[in-house]
Amino acid sequence: MIPRVLLFKEGLRFAICPYVESDVEELFLAAAESRQHGGQWLAWMTEDYSREHAGGWVRHAVAAWEEDTDYEFIIMDREDGSLAGSCGISEISRKYLMGNVGYWVRASKLNLGAARQAVQLLKEFGLEDLGLNRMEIVVAAGNEPSQRVAQAAGALYEGILHQRLRVGQTVHDAEMYALLRNPAPAR
Repeated sequence: MIPRVLLFKEGLRFAICPYVESDVEELFLAAAESRQHGGQWLAWMTEDYSREHAGGWVRHAVAAWEEDTDYEFIIMDREDGSLAGSCGISEISRKYLMGNVGYWVRASKLNLGAARQAVQLLKEFGLEDLGLNRMEIVVAAGNEPSQRVAQAAGALYEGILHQRLRVGQTVHDAEMYALLRNPAPAR
């Protein structure tokens, strides 16, 4: 089993830490604060998102870690210890050595490098600790901040996936990025 430890690098403000039961309240508050900017891109971030939803997510995150199916983290601001957002690797395929990377940042922590630093840490964790060869970042077309995070992490842009994402009743095309163990040669 992969150890549940805080992941950080000296010089980075943000760290990532596996979820624990005590994260429920702060997760709920971060989501409530972030509906305005995040709700258009995250299907779960709705007006009716509750503490019960947050608790269900935290329980899922803890169980999935133990089952080796998903690795979900809070993004922690090392300056004040607060929950700055969330990130993780889900939909892991051991057969194909790949997974899906997701991330979001609470409104009060935007534009501080939280997502970029979290994805850097996830990249190392996924490729080295989990032994993945490929980690996909699927970003809704139009979600430019998330696209910039993928690019800053060194992800390879692979193109547009038509009608790939659904948020509420809205279907979006998506931009596909990949973090690769062995970067593909330029064509």
